Amino acid sequence: MNFDLDQRFALSPHAALKTRADGEILVLPERAIRLRGSSGEILRLCQKRRSAHDVIAEMQLRYPNTPQIGAEVERFLNEMLETGGLVTEPLGASELRR
Repeated sequence: MNFDLDQRFALSPHAALKTRADGEILVLPERAIRLRGSSGEILRLCQKRRSAHDVIAEMQLRYPNTPQIGAEVERFLNEMLETGGLVTEPLGASELRR
């Protein structure tokens, strides 16, 4: 699944991001996904309805010594779209004119 980097992401209305003593978990209907590494950080950024471009830029600031972070974030966003953990918001008129 491909998406526009200006596309805004949000947690699915059916998803909940939980912090437990042993780490973070994304709870979906009928299953839970244990989050590893920076996955929880990425989802928390998406809770603020940021674009893929904004999420990638923020993660590059947080992890400047990880040159592949942009590709990793894109892969993770795609994975979360496919599993139903994230949804995209329609592009507004201002984004469509770009």
